[in-house]
Amino acid sequence: MKFVKIMFVACVISILMSTAAFAGSGKAIMPHWLAQHNGHQNIQSSLIFISNITQHDLTVKITVYNKDGSVKIQGLEFDNFQNNNTEIGAGKSVEYRIKWDQISNKSSFGYAVIEWENKNYDDDVVGLVAWGRWAETGSKGYAVEINNGQPF
Repeated sequence: MKFVKIMFVACVISILMSTAAFAGSGKAIMPHWLAQHNGHQNIQSSLIFISNITQHDLTVKITVYNKDGSVKIQGLEFDNFQNNNTEIGAGKSVEYRIKWDQISNKSSFGYAVIEWENKNYDDDVVGLVAWGRWAETGSKGYAVEINNGQPF
């Protein structure tokens, strides 16, 4: 009987200690982005708007994939991110712009993956809400749902 009590206490302690090691995290996919240049001033980009809906700063990673599955590294711009474009402050919103490839001068499309993680031992169930937009001009474009508009 004493052995059972010791094992029970050991299990409870290990469970309590292990939960502190897991921070909240989440992931969502932007199923489509398009970026192209149709001559003159007609530059078309895709935008991702992301809002941190927690009371904690979050570490965020956005990976943009080209149509061939390679990671896009050219033509990416950030606005309102913190700490070298890796963090979104508590309650803040950011913009991530995917532009056409000026080096190859080609149109491109693909998808993007947005991942987030709590910086410390915070354990938020959801952390971000996001939506995408493709813009041909200031008044012409379409929305791209990310996670059906739900927090993730």
